[in-house]
Amino acid sequence: MRIGWNDAAFGALVAAFPNSGFMGVPLLVAIMGAASAGPVI
Repeated sequence: MRIGWNDAAFGALVAAFPNSGFMGVPLLVAIMGAASAGPVI
């Protein structure tokens, strides 16, 4: 059974958004400093 484009796109959004919000920003701040958080947020 194939997954439709709408379901696949929603699944990608659900997978990517929490990772970038909860892990990406703190890791970026840890690596590049506090000034890097503003443009990402």
